[in-house]
Amino acid sequence: MHPDHFLSLSQSRGRRIGASTLTSLDAYLTCLLRMNITLGSGPTRARAEEAFTFITTLIDDATYDESTGTKLYELASTATGFAGWAAFDSNDSSAAQTHYRNALHLARTSGAADLEVLFAAGLARQQCGIGRPTAALELLSGVDASVRCGRNARAVAAHRAVSAQAHAMLGNEVPQDRAMDAARAALEHDEAPEALTFTSWITRSVIELELGGVLLHAGRPRQALRHFDVLDTGAYPAVEHPRDGVIHLACAAHAYLGTEDVEAAVFYAHRAQDLLDRVSSARAWRRVAGLRRAFSAHRRAPVVRDYLGRAMA
Repeated sequence: MHPDHFLSLSQSRGRRIGASTLTSLDAYLTCLLRMNITLGSGPTRARAEEAFTFITTLIDDATYDESTGTKLYELASTATGFAGWAAFDSNDSSAAQTHYRNALHLARTSGAADLEVLFAAGLARQQCGIGRPTAALELLSGVDASVRCGRNARAVAAHRAVSAQAHAMLGNEVPQDRAMDAARAALEHDEAPEALTFTSWITRSVIELELGGVLLHAGRPRQALRHFDVLDTGAYPAVEHPRDGVIHLACAAHAYLGTEDVEAAVFYAHRAQDLLDRVSSARAWRRVAGLRRAFSAHRRAPVVRDYLGRAMA
């Protein structure tokens, strides 16, 4: 969708709006999602924030029927939730928290249980990112009713995966493993959506990679490596998801370092570096920077020196 088409919707302010406006807004957000997948959060965050402002202006100024109003609130929730994800990816925790809380409020207002679950998981992940796993678990438990009545298995899987992450940070191995099993089970009978949606990224292979990261954080690198196998089987096409591919490949490299398999770690580190220059993501760059620091203890190995020389160039 061309940006001029989106901007032309400003003519709808103060007028009655309906399905065509909703379709245009939905298409614009989907376009941003596609760019976010391939380019990272850098080029898309400001556009998502602008879309949120525009949609809330429509909510305040336009006239519409009840079903259109409900959908506008859902779209506003999606836009600010997207902005929250982009802020999180940019290491802007404060903005991420604000956006996610707005998204949760709007999702509840519209009765969109699946969005509530999805953005609660996003906010909980942000809380884990700033070292607050207990707060993350409280957020997740606060949407248990929506998890039970929601219809989006992928949102539920994301919720369970973040729960596993929080329990891993707290050293709660039994509930951690239980949450990991629940994340897998949520997708057991799920089918791939026909169109790109804001939960399309939550696939069986992604959940395995997320769980591998959980085990790596819990100090279980050998077990983590079993989950990173999807990076080599074709189940997870990292080249199609370069930002997340960098992060997952760097985690695999960390796991191999944890088992003292330095050559394998370097192999995955090079694969991550291959994708890094294609994306604008502070989170991806931070993960690779951490990997470089981890390799510093092994710099006597020629393969490590070669990698560090490339990564620091």
